[in-house]
Amino acid sequence: MIDTHLTTEFKKRVQRFSGEYEALNAKHKSLSLLRVSIFIVLAVLIVYAANDRNGLLLGILFLILIAAFSFIIRIHNRVKYDRKTTSFLKQLNQEELKRVEGDFTEFYQGNEYEDQKHFYSRDLDIFGSNSLFQLVVRSRLKHTRDLAAQWLLNHAEKNVIIDRQQAIAELGNEVDWRQEFTALGMQTDNSDPKKRTNLDDLIIWLTNKNESLSKSYWQILTPLMSLVSATAIGLIWFTDIPYQIIYIPIIINLLFLKLVFKNLMTFTKTFERAVDVLKSYEKLIIKAETRSFYSPKLIALQNIFKSEEYQASTAIGSLGEILYRLMSRASMMYGILNAFFLLDMALLLKAEKWKVKYGSKVKLWFNAVHEMDLLNDMASMAYGNPDFIIPEIKDGKHKLITIDLGHPLIHSFGRVKNNFELNGVGSIGLITGSNMSGKSTFLRTIGVNLVMAQAGLPVCASTFSMSPTRVFSSMRTQDNLEEHISSFYAELSRIKLLLDSIGDEPMFFLLDEILKGTNSEDRNKGSIVLIDQLSEKNGTGLISTHDLSLSNLKNEKVTNYSFNSEVIGDEIIFDYKLTDGACKSFNASKLMEKMGIIAGKT
Repeated sequence: MIDTHLTTEFKKRVQRFSGEYEALNAKHKSLSLLRVSIFIVLAVLIVYAANDRNGLLLGILFLILIAAFSFIIRIHNRVKYDRKTTSFLKQLNQEELKRVEGDFTEFYQGNEYEDQKHFYSRDLDIFGSNSLFQLVVRSRLKHTRDLAAQWLLNHAEKNVIIDRQQAIAELGNEVDWRQEFTALGMQTDNSDPKKRTNLDDLIIWLTNKNESLSKSYWQILTPLMSLVSATAIGLIWFTDIPYQIIYIPIIINLLFLKLVFKNLMTFTKTFERAVDVLKSYEKLIIKAETRSFYSPKLIALQNIFKSEEYQASTAIGSLGEILYRLMSRASMMYGILNAFFLLDMALLLKAEKWKVKYGSKVKLWFNAVHEMDLLNDMASMAYGNPDFIIPEIKDGKHKLITIDLGHPLIHSFGRVKNNFELNGVGSIGLITGSNMSGKSTFLRTIGVNLVMAQAGLPVCASTFSMSPTRVFSSMRTQDNLEEHISSFYAELSRIKLLLDSIGDEPMFFLLDEILKGTNSEDRNKGSIVLIDQLSEKNGTGLISTHDLSLSNLKNEKVTNYSFNSEVIGDEIIFDYKLTDGACKSFNASKLMEKMGIIAGKT
């Protein structure tokens, strides 16, 4: 059933942020009107001063215009940013409501990370529609999503898992902090690839020196020519020197600016949204810097942002200010000041100086943001699934004990839970069962919870204890016409990959309907040989089959389990409960009868 407590909470939060958005929107409109009003008043005063030939008054009003506009624009931009963040907070809670209802249809699927040759990703619904990726990931930061895919596709060591579990537990109930962190990251989201700033390219630019701008003479010429321009303006303003003298520094300055113009245009085009990206990262880092953490992982990540020599948020903020001015260079006012005071050159020199001081640290800062962002998403997943538990990661090998284990991607009102235990190297659970009784779903249930546990996530169970292991599955094998591969050959290829991959590190395998693509006699012989091979290797796992004769295997490492169904009248009843021993009921004929393929008994 749907968790009414969570539903009520997220609905209240939607209402709260709707109200905050409306208040910020009203403030935004008022500031827009104020900007226009100030502009009109000052424009009238400037015209008046010009007609009155009062140069001093004109100069004072000109400075007021710049200062007033700069102040109002900053406030306006801050309100605009807060309004957008509030709209994202509202959106996040609307999305959480959908997750509570089990509706993942509008969430990013992560299909780009799918690898057909991976040990388990395709079989266990790690990516795609109604996937584990959709269950976990809230972030819009591409690099956070990349990291999420990496964690879900690779198991971690025990100490790493425990560090992640502790971080998730710490952030679990901090709903406001978590959602604010995610919302700040959403500021960088842009569905148009043409306008998206590539963070990797930005990092490369920040870590590479511009050799031409590193020349010492630029450090001298830039302030010198600005001083020459200021002196010329002062002489024209307060003496009788002809105004044409100003053309000398302007022409020299334009020649200097021409040297950097091409590179500057390439930069501004490539990093069109760099200011927005940096502002979001600055805000994210501030949230990480200013919070008190107690879990070792979060403290370690926080320490990356802090040093006796610098504070990452301040450094990122100063870079954002430099780039903001560079990105604002298209205005007429900037163009005039640039010709007089070499603004382009001064800002580029500031950027180069920033690179020297902080360039080597940028990637570390951003990586720490992405890791904290992902832990934040994992904590949000844990909070949204209060019936999930933190698994116990045991020392040793080949240990798995679960109670009330369910599939995390099946909504709670339709989820059937089972108990299961499988321990010891070479141990195999052989599952027989009638059609549609739940064999494949149970294999996926085991597999996806193993993946979650080893990523550091909570799992769908009341008890879950395991030792670290790799996971391998062969379930959705299919033919490939382009590569001239039959489904049977595809399955054999997966089995060979499994046998070749089992080495010193433990492996938990999941094989569904083994050797289903061949005749019953070959299937039986091949299955016996395969089971014997697997039981002798450094693996543990589950094998499902329709071949009931396999349940008679004389192999002490093989334990029989089954899923059964019951035919009552014209109905087939499934309870999807795992039972000990071989299957005792079959339903293929009844299913064919119900679908009208064969005639029923009279």
